[in-house]
Amino acid sequence: GKLSSPQSWREGVLSHGEAAEAWLRQTGLREQPKLGSLLRVDPKWHRAVEMVLGSLFGAIPVEDLSGLVTGGMDIAGTGVTLVAFAPGGEAAPDGRHTHSRLSPLASHLTAPWDLRGYLQGIYAVESLQEGWSELGRLQPGESMITPDGIWFSGSWIRTLSGEQETRLFDTNQQLSELESERDQLRGAVDRCQGEAREVQGQLDVAESGLAGRREDLRKVVTRWADARAELGVM
Repeated sequence: GKLSSPQSWREGVLSHGEAAEAWLRQTGLREQPKLGSLLRVDPKWHRAVEMVLGSLFGAIPVEDLSGLVTGGMDIAGTGVTLVAFAPGGEAAPDGRHTHSRLSPLASHLTAPWDLRGYLQGIYAVESLQEGWSELGRLQPGESMITPDGIWFSGSWIRTLSGEQETRLFDTNQQLSELESERDQLRGAVDRCQGEAREVQGQLDVAESGLAGRREDLRKVVTRWADARAELGVM
């Protein structure tokens, strides 16, 4: 139905190559959700987060990364990206920063595991011009990014082309809305089925009562006929 097309498209965006898929099946990680399907991002900052984390959208969360490493996993050449995480509720990545006037990009998204290693020192600014005037506040290794995905420091600027943009978060939102619509329709169907069962029960009771009345009427008619027959004999 409506869900199949965006689901298939998202699976294509998040999929790995054949070698990766074979390795994931072998290690039992094939069905693990991927980072791109779990991130929740403020709509205004979709492009910015895609610019910074886009290469990790297909990353697989692993609780025991050390166990895989010490267990001698053969991951070379597979193209797989693994991300260590601690299970727990969804929370915003740590947004600690040193600039009171600058907002960390991490404050505009939530994820089910720690992304500080990827977002630390990246600040969200409204425009390239506004951010450029604040460059003197940055420490070495820090940078800024705009809502339209212009990522920069004092020595470099990176942008996201239309061909590179996946619009994954728009698809996630579309899927969320479709799933909500599906759940509402299922609820409506369940309610209708429940009402139908209730009505059917009432009909069964009514029909049972009607059958009883018919039997009573048959007996009355039989007695009446018997009485007329007796009277006729007399």
